[in-house]
Amino acid sequence: VYKRQSTGVVIVDPSDETLAKYEPIAKEFSTRSKKMGQKKEAAQTTDGTKVTLLGNIESIDDLSLLIPYGAQGIGLFRSEFLFFGKELRSFSEEEQYHLYKLLMEETKGLEVTFRVFDVGGDKGKADFSQAEPNPALGCRGIRFLLKNREIFSSQLRALLRVSSEGRLNILLPLVSDVSEVIEAKQVIQEVAINLTAEGSQIAEEIQVGAMIEVPSAVITADLILKECDFISIGTNDLMQYTLAVDRSNKEDYSFYKAIHPSIIRMIDMIVKKAKEYGKSVSLCGEMAADPLLVPLLLGLGIRNFSCSPRYIPPVREMITRVSLDEACEVKDKVLSLENVDQIENFLKETYGPAIAGF
Repeated sequence: VYKRQSTGVVIVDPSDETLAKYEPIAKEFSTRSKKMGQKKEAAQTTDGTKVTLLGNIESIDDLSLLIPYGAQGIGLFRSEFLFFGKELRSFSEEEQYHLYKLLMEETKGLEVTFRVFDVGGDKGKADFSQAEPNPALGCRGIRFLLKNREIFSSQLRALLRVSSEGRLNILLPLVSDVSEVIEAKQVIQEVAINLTAEGSQIAEEIQVGAMIEVPSAVITADLILKECDFISIGTNDLMQYTLAVDRSNKEDYSFYKAIHPSIIRMIDMIVKKAKEYGKSVSLCGEMAADPLLVPLLLGLGIRNFSCSPRYIPPVREMITRVSLDEACEVKDKVLSLENVDQIENFLKETYGPAIAGF
Protein backbone atom coordinates (compact mmCIF):
# COMPACT_ATOMS: atom_id res chain seq x y z
CA VAL A 1 0.00 0.00 0.00
CA TYR A 2 1.32 3.42 -0.94
CA LYS A 3 -0.22 6.53 0.55
CA ARG A 4 0.28 10.00 -0.83
CA GLN A 5 0.16 12.03 2.39
CA SER A 6 -0.92 15.36 0.88
CA THR A 7 -4.18 14.01 -0.50
CA GLY A 8 -4.97 10.91 1.51
CA VAL A 9 -5.14 8.82 -1.68
CA VAL A 10 -4.22 5.18 -1.09
CA ILE A 11 -3.02 3.01 -3.99
CA VAL A 12 -3.11 -0.73 -3.29
CA ASP A 13 -0.36 -2.88 -4.81
CA PRO A 14 1.18 -0.05 -6.92
CA SER A 15 3.01 -0.89 -10.13
CA ASP A 16 6.61 0.15 -10.74
CA GLU A 17 5.33 2.92 -12.98
CA THR A 18 3.03 4.23 -10.23
CA LEU A 19 5.84 4.11 -7.67
CA ALA A 20 8.12 6.01 -10.03
CA LYS A 21 5.43 8.67 -10.39
CA TYR A 22 4.75 9.15 -6.68
CA GLU A 23 8.18 8.64 -5.09
CA PRO A 24 9.39 12.14 -6.11
CA ILE A 25 6.17 13.58 -4.69
CA ALA A 26 6.72 11.76 -1.40
CA LYS A 27 10.34 12.93 -1.27
CA GLU A 28 9.33 16.53 -1.93
CA PHE A 29 6.62 16.30 0.74
CA SER A 30 9.11 14.96 3.30
CA THR A 31 11.68 17.64 2.47
CA ARG A 32 9.12 20.43 2.67
CA SER A 33 7.70 19.12 5.94
CA LYS A 34 11.13 18.97 7.56
CA LYS A 35 11.92 22.52 6.45
CA MET A 36 8.60 23.68 7.90
CA GLY A 37 9.34 21.81 11.11
CA GLN A 38 12.73 23.43 11.58
CA LYS A 39 11.20 26.77 12.52
CA LYS A 40 12.43 27.59 16.01
CA GLU A 41 9.82 30.11 17.16
CA ALA A 42 6.78 28.90 19.08
CA ALA A 43 3.71 28.04 17.02
CA GLN A 44 1.14 30.78 17.41
CA THR A 45 -1.90 32.23 15.71
CA THR A 46 -1.80 35.51 13.82
CA ASP A 47 -2.94 37.31 16.98
CA GLY A 48 -0.32 35.75 19.23
CA THR A 49 -2.05 32.76 20.86
CA LYS A 50 0.68 30.19 21.54
CA VAL A 51 0.09 26.53 20.78
CA THR A 52 2.16 23.53 21.89
CA LEU A 53 2.94 20.87 19.30
CA LEU A 54 3.90 17.46 20.64
CA GLY A 55 4.81 14.15 19.04
CA ASN A 56 3.22 10.72 19.40
CA ILE A 57 5.86 8.01 19.31
CA GLU A 58 5.93 4.27 19.81
CA SER A 59 9.60 3.30 19.66
CA ILE A 60 13.04 4.57 20.60
CA ASP A 61 13.79 4.99 16.88
CA ASP A 62 10.96 7.52 16.60
CA LEU A 63 12.93 9.93 18.81
CA SER A 64 14.98 10.95 15.79
CA LEU A 65 11.83 12.47 14.25
CA LEU A 66 11.03 14.90 17.06
CA ILE A 67 13.51 17.70 16.38
CA PRO A 68 13.45 17.60 12.53
CA TYR A 69 9.67 17.98 12.52
CA GLY A 70 9.56 20.62 15.24
CA ALA A 71 8.02 18.69 18.15
CA GLN A 72 8.27 20.45 21.51
CA GLY A 73 8.07 17.23 23.47
CA ILE A 74 6.35 13.84 23.58
CA GLY A 75 2.63 14.11 24.16
CA LEU A 76 2.03 10.38 23.94
CA PHE A 77 4.59 7.62 24.27
CA ARG A 78 2.76 4.40 23.44
CA SER A 79 4.70 2.18 25.81
CA GLU A 80 2.77 -0.98 24.89
CA PHE A 81 4.52 -1.06 21.52
CA LEU A 82 7.81 -1.80 23.29
CA PHE A 83 6.74 -5.32 24.24
CA PHE A 84 5.03 -6.33 20.99
CA GLY A 85 6.43 -9.64 19.89
CA LYS A 86 7.09 -10.81 23.44
CA GLU A 87 5.03 -11.96 26.42
CA LEU A 88 4.03 -8.95 28.49
CA ARG A 89 4.55 -10.76 31.79
CA SER A 90 8.14 -11.49 30.80
CA PHE A 91 8.90 -7.81 30.10
CA SER A 92 10.95 -7.27 33.24
CA GLU A 93 11.34 -4.13 35.30
CA GLU A 94 15.06 -3.95 34.48
CA GLU A 95 14.44 -4.31 30.76
CA GLN A 96 11.89 -1.52 30.91
CA TYR A 97 14.13 0.63 33.10
CA HIS A 98 16.96 0.62 30.58
CA LEU A 99 14.60 1.50 27.71
CA TYR A 100 12.94 4.31 29.63
CA LYS A 101 16.30 5.64 30.82
CA LEU A 102 17.55 5.76 27.24
CA LEU A 103 14.42 7.60 26.17
CA MET A 104 14.74 10.16 28.97
CA GLU A 105 18.40 10.73 28.13
CA GLU A 106 17.61 11.25 24.46
CA THR A 107 14.84 13.76 25.24
CA LYS A 108 16.70 15.75 27.89
CA GLY A 109 14.83 18.96 28.60
CA LEU A 110 11.66 17.91 26.78
CA GLU A 111 8.43 16.91 28.48
CA VAL A 112 7.67 13.21 28.08
CA THR A 113 4.21 11.75 28.68
CA PHE A 114 4.24 7.98 29.09
CA ARG A 115 0.96 6.23 28.52
CA VAL A 116 1.20 3.13 30.67
CA PHE A 117 0.48 -0.14 28.89
CA ASP A 118 -2.70 0.24 26.86
CA VAL A 119 -3.44 -3.34 25.88
CA GLY A 120 -6.52 -5.19 24.72
CA GLY A 121 -9.01 -4.49 21.97
CA ASP A 122 -7.35 -3.51 18.69
CA LYS A 123 -3.99 -3.10 20.46
CA GLY A 124 -3.45 -6.81 20.88
CA LYS A 125 -4.25 -9.44 23.44
CA ALA A 126 -2.24 -9.39 26.65
CA ASP A 127 -3.84 -12.29 28.49
CA PHE A 128 -3.98 -15.47 26.43
CA SER A 129 -5.45 -17.54 29.25
CA GLN A 130 -8.94 -16.15 28.80
CA ALA A 131 -10.99 -15.67 25.65
CA GLU A 132 -13.10 -12.53 25.39
CA PRO A 133 -16.17 -12.49 23.13
CA ASN A 134 -15.85 -8.72 22.64
CA PRO A 135 -12.28 -7.53 23.38
CA ALA A 136 -13.06 -3.86 22.63
CA LEU A 137 -15.46 -3.90 25.57
CA GLY A 138 -13.47 -6.24 27.75
CA CYS A 139 -10.51 -6.13 30.11
CA ARG A 140 -8.31 -3.51 28.49
CA GLY A 141 -6.46 -0.29 29.26
CA ILE A 142 -6.47 0.75 32.92
CA ARG A 143 -8.90 -2.09 33.73
CA PHE A 144 -6.28 -4.64 32.72
CA LEU A 145 -3.53 -2.91 34.69
CA LEU A 146 -5.52 -2.65 37.89
CA LYS A 147 -6.49 -6.31 37.58
CA ASN A 148 -2.87 -7.30 36.89
CA ARG A 149 -1.05 -5.34 39.60
CA GLU A 150 2.30 -7.08 39.13
CA ILE A 151 2.50 -5.86 35.53
CA PHE A 152 1.34 -2.36 36.46
CA SER A 153 3.69 -2.08 39.45
CA SER A 154 6.65 -3.34 37.45
CA GLN A 155 6.15 -0.67 34.82
CA LEU A 156 5.59 2.04 37.41
CA ARG A 157 8.77 1.07 39.25
CA ALA A 158 10.77 1.36 36.04
CA LEU A 159 9.17 4.72 35.19
CA LEU A 160 9.62 6.24 38.64
CA ARG A 161 13.26 5.13 38.71
CA VAL A 162 13.96 7.33 35.66
CA SER A 163 11.65 10.18 36.68
CA SER A 164 14.50 12.32 38.00
CA GLU A 165 16.15 12.23 34.57
CA GLY A 166 13.75 14.82 33.14
CA ARG A 167 10.11 15.94 32.91
CA LEU A 168 8.08 12.75 33.10
CA ASN A 169 4.28 12.48 33.13
CA ILE A 170 2.18 9.32 33.56
CA LEU A 171 -0.98 8.90 31.46
CA LEU A 172 -3.68 6.36 32.34
CA PRO A 173 -5.41 4.76 29.32
CA LEU A 174 -9.13 4.23 28.70
CA VAL A 175 -10.36 5.65 31.99
CA SER A 176 -14.12 5.19 32.31
CA ASP A 177 -14.66 6.00 35.97
CA VAL A 178 -12.94 8.27 38.51
CA SER A 179 -12.47 5.30 40.85
CA GLU A 180 -9.91 3.91 38.39
CA VAL A 181 -7.88 7.12 38.64
CA ILE A 182 -8.01 7.07 42.44
CA GLU A 183 -6.97 3.41 42.58
CA ALA A 184 -4.17 3.93 40.06
CA LYS A 185 -2.82 6.88 42.04
CA GLN A 186 -2.77 4.72 45.15
CA VAL A 187 -0.67 2.13 43.31
CA ILE A 188 1.69 4.88 42.10
CA GLN A 189 2.06 6.19 45.64
CA GLU A 190 2.76 2.72 47.03
CA VAL A 191 5.43 2.13 44.38
CA ALA A 192 7.00 5.52 45.11
CA ILE A 193 7.13 4.81 48.86
CA ASN A 194 8.76 1.42 48.30
CA LEU A 195 11.33 2.80 45.86
CA THR A 196 12.24 5.63 48.22
CA ALA A 197 12.71 3.13 51.03
CA GLU A 198 15.04 1.18 48.74
CA GLY A 199 17.13 4.30 48.12
CA SER A 200 15.95 5.18 44.62
CA GLN A 201 15.81 8.84 43.66
CA ILE A 202 12.38 9.92 42.39
CA ALA A 203 11.29 13.26 40.94
CA GLU A 204 9.61 15.54 43.46
CA GLU A 205 6.66 16.07 41.12
CA ILE A 206 5.21 13.61 38.61
CA GLN A 207 2.00 14.62 36.93
CA VAL A 208 -0.68 11.96 36.47
CA GLY A 209 -3.25 12.32 33.70
CA ALA A 210 -6.19 10.40 32.25
CA MET A 211 -7.08 9.56 28.68
CA ILE A 212 -10.64 10.64 27.88
CA GLU A 213 -11.75 8.06 25.33
CA VAL A 214 -15.20 6.86 26.33
CA PRO A 215 -18.51 8.71 26.81
CA SER A 216 -18.67 7.97 30.55
CA ALA A 217 -15.35 9.79 31.02
CA VAL A 218 -16.69 12.79 29.10
CA ILE A 219 -19.87 12.96 31.17
CA THR A 220 -17.94 12.65 34.44
CA ALA A 221 -14.98 14.78 33.32
CA ASP A 222 -15.45 17.08 36.30
CA LEU A 223 -14.91 14.19 38.72
CA ILE A 224 -11.89 12.91 36.82
CA LEU A 225 -10.35 16.39 36.57
CA LYS A 226 -10.48 16.72 40.35
CA GLU A 227 -8.17 13.70 40.62
CA CYS A 228 -5.85 14.42 37.67
CA ASP A 229 -3.14 16.94 36.88
CA PHE A 230 -4.06 16.91 33.18
CA ILE A 231 -6.20 15.07 30.65
CA SER A 232 -5.66 13.93 27.09
CA ILE A 233 -8.51 13.43 24.63
CA GLY A 234 -8.05 10.26 22.59
CA THR A 235 -10.27 10.93 19.62
CA ASN A 236 -9.78 7.58 17.85
CA ASP A 237 -11.33 5.48 20.61
CA LEU A 238 -13.76 8.25 21.55
CA MET A 239 -15.20 8.00 18.04
CA GLN A 240 -15.44 4.22 18.25
CA TYR A 241 -17.24 4.14 21.57
CA THR A 242 -19.47 7.14 20.91
CA LEU A 243 -20.58 6.20 17.40
CA ALA A 244 -20.67 2.42 18.07
CA VAL A 245 -18.47 1.72 15.07
CA ASP A 246 -15.49 -0.64 15.15
CA ARG A 247 -12.47 1.58 14.46
CA SER A 248 -10.77 -1.29 12.61
CA ASN A 249 -13.75 -1.72 10.25
CA LYS A 250 -15.08 1.75 9.56
CA GLU A 251 -15.15 1.93 5.75
CA ASP A 252 -18.87 1.26 5.45
CA TYR A 253 -19.91 4.07 7.77
CA SER A 254 -19.85 7.52 6.19
CA PHE A 255 -20.52 9.21 9.52
CA TYR A 256 -17.48 7.65 11.23
CA LYS A 257 -15.48 10.85 11.18
CA ALA A 258 -13.88 13.05 13.80
CA ILE A 259 -16.11 15.93 12.76
CA HIS A 260 -19.29 14.16 13.80
CA PRO A 261 -21.33 16.68 15.85
CA SER A 262 -21.25 14.40 18.89
CA ILE A 263 -17.44 14.32 18.93
CA ILE A 264 -17.13 18.08 18.48
CA ARG A 265 -19.65 18.74 21.25
CA MET A 266 -17.82 16.35 23.55
CA ILE A 267 -14.51 18.13 22.97
CA ASP A 268 -16.26 21.42 23.70
CA MET A 269 -17.62 20.00 26.97
CA ILE A 270 -14.26 18.58 28.05
CA VAL A 271 -12.28 21.76 27.35
CA LYS A 272 -14.78 23.91 29.22
CA LYS A 273 -14.58 21.63 32.26
CA ALA A 274 -10.76 21.59 32.11
CA LYS A 275 -10.70 25.39 32.09
CA GLU A 276 -13.08 25.46 35.04
CA TYR A 277 -10.68 23.29 37.05
CA GLY A 278 -7.53 24.96 35.74
CA LYS A 279 -6.17 21.74 34.25
CA SER A 280 -4.23 21.23 31.03
CA VAL A 281 -5.91 19.36 28.17
CA SER A 282 -4.26 17.96 25.05
CA LEU A 283 -5.76 16.30 22.00
CA CYS A 284 -4.15 13.31 20.34
CA GLY A 285 -5.17 10.89 17.61
CA GLU A 286 -5.81 11.40 13.93
CA MET A 287 -7.92 14.48 14.57
CA ALA A 288 -4.89 16.38 15.88
CA ALA A 289 -2.98 15.62 12.68
CA ASP A 290 -5.46 17.16 10.23
CA PRO A 291 -4.66 20.79 9.31
CA LEU A 292 -8.22 21.21 8.01
CA LEU A 293 -9.48 20.83 11.59
CA VAL A 294 -6.95 23.16 13.21
CA PRO A 295 -9.15 26.32 13.16
CA LEU A 296 -12.06 24.39 14.66
CA LEU A 297 -9.91 22.85 17.40
CA LEU A 298 -8.36 26.21 18.25
CA GLY A 299 -11.84 27.66 18.53
CA LEU A 300 -12.83 24.83 20.85
CA GLY A 301 -9.94 25.77 23.11
CA ILE A 302 -7.32 23.15 22.24
CA ARG A 303 -3.82 24.55 22.85
CA ASN A 304 -1.87 21.27 22.95
CA PHE A 305 -1.81 19.15 19.80
CA SER A 306 -0.17 15.72 19.91
CA CYS A 307 0.26 13.72 16.70
CA SER A 308 2.76 11.73 14.69
CA PRO A 309 5.81 13.99 14.17
CA ARG A 310 5.53 14.01 10.39
CA TYR A 311 2.15 15.74 10.62
CA ILE A 312 3.37 18.54 12.88
CA PRO A 313 4.64 20.87 10.08
CA PRO A 314 1.30 21.24 8.23
CA VAL A 315 -0.58 21.57 11.53
CA ARG A 316 1.88 24.24 12.58
CA GLU A 317 1.55 26.05 9.27
CA MET A 318 -2.23 26.15 9.61
CA ILE A 319 -1.99 27.53 13.14
CA THR A 320 0.09 30.46 11.87
CA ARG A 321 -2.54 31.35 9.25
CA VAL A 322 -5.57 31.90 11.48
CA SER A 323 -6.50 34.24 14.31
CA LEU A 324 -8.19 33.18 17.51
CA ASP A 325 -11.21 35.35 16.69
CA GLU A 326 -11.54 33.59 13.34
CA ALA A 327 -11.18 30.19 15.01
CA CYS A 328 -13.96 31.02 17.48
CA GLU A 329 -16.23 32.02 14.61
CA VAL A 330 -15.49 28.69 12.92
CA LYS A 331 -16.32 26.85 16.15
CA ASP A 332 -19.64 28.68 16.52
CA LYS A 333 -20.54 27.95 12.91
CA VAL A 334 -19.64 24.26 13.15
CA LEU A 335 -21.59 23.81 16.38
CA SER A 336 -24.66 25.17 14.60
CA LEU A 337 -24.46 22.58 11.81
CA GLU A 338 -26.38 19.32 11.98
CA ASN A 339 -24.35 16.58 10.33
CA VAL A 340 -20.96 15.44 9.09
CA ASP A 341 -21.54 16.43 5.46
CA GLN A 342 -22.46 20.01 6.36
CA ILE A 343 -19.41 20.38 8.61
CA GLU A 344 -17.06 18.77 6.11
CA ASN A 345 -18.28 20.94 3.25
CA PHE A 346 -17.97 24.11 5.32
CA LEU A 347 -14.40 23.35 6.40
CA LYS A 348 -13.31 22.32 2.91
CA GLU A 349 -14.83 25.39 1.31
CA THR A 350 -13.25 27.66 3.92
CA TYR A 351 -9.79 26.10 4.33
CA GLY A 352 -9.39 23.54 1.55
CA PRO A 353 -7.51 25.97 -0.75
CA ALA A 354 -5.18 27.01 2.11
CA ILE A 355 -3.97 23.45 2.83
CA ALA A 356 -3.76 22.31 -0.80
CA GLY A 357 -0.04 22.96 -0.84
CA PHE A 358 0.81 21.40 2.52
